[in-house]
Amino acid sequence: MNHDRAAGGQGDGAPGRLARYFALVACCLLGLGQAAQAQEELIERPPPAPFDDLETDKNNDGIPDGWYNARGVALVKEGGAAGPKFLRFTNDRPGRPARLSRAFGVDGKHVEAVIIGLWIRGKNIGSGDREGADPSLLIDFLGAELKQLGRGMMGPWTRSLSGRWVHVAKRFPVPIGAKDAIMSVGLIGATGTLDVDGVSITLVPREEESTTNLVVNGDFELGDPAPAYWRLTGEGKRTSPGFRSTSCVSMERGRSMIITGVGIPVSGFEGLVLSITARHSGLRGAGGVYAAFFFVDERGLPMPGHER
Repeated sequence: MNHDRAAGGQGDGAPGRLARYFALVACCLLGLGQAAQAQEELIERPPPAPFDDLETDKNNDGIPDGWYNARGVALVKEGGAAGPKFLRFTNDRPGRPARLSRAFGVDGKHVEAVIIGLWIRGKNIGSGDREGADPSLLIDFLGAELKQLGRGMMGPWTRSLSGRWVHVAKRFPVPIGAKDAIMSVGLIGATGTLDVDGVSITLVPREEESTTNLVVNGDFELGDPAPAYWRLTGEGKRTSPGFRSTSCVSMERGRSMIITGVGIPVSGFEGLVLSITARHSGLRGAGGVYAAFFFVDERGLPMPGHER
């Protein structure tokens, strides 16, 4: 499901009363002193590879290259989501660690955010013996002298895990003083089995290229696993794969709906172009499937007669 870019221009955004804002409703189904600082500058901080398929293990230690601190994890050679090999975390005692870590350099002066994506699959998941002991991914952003500047989390993946592969992704803001990041993934004290594959790490520069697309996460790539910036009602859910992407949204019952808002003034636009990719099967009843958007006035109320 993809939303096309909005066309810029001059003029009012809607006829009749002036439309001040544009709201979109889509897919309705009825992170020392000078001497220490000098040493910091000599530390080599390689950036992360954009994609880790977990296939490379040159020293044959059973752990993919670049990863460390292995507990309760094995490299399975067949059946991955992004390649033959994948990580399998197992634990039968609540509180026992089952995790794997990876560190990489990230310069907060130049990097605004880190987007982490991975394929996950779980079976017989049970919570650990303390709060937060659930399948998840943790990332710590460190500054000078390894001072912790911020922490982010994906998960916990409990009820959302099933016997099939699901792609999750999340954007983490990077503190401006960050120099390093340490990422850990696994059961983190929970019991059961967690499979992980296809880890991707994308660094977003602070001077990111501008876009005319007004919809945030319009391809549903960001989600943990529910789609970020969208609200689902009814039987809607984020699933994999999508149309030319890893993710999409599926709705399987009547009156299911997925909604997002675009709260920006539209007086500077001459027109808006909306594009959606969809497919369906087994539809019954007279209601059908539709996508709609509407304009709201300065009070935030929908403007009659401008539904689309």
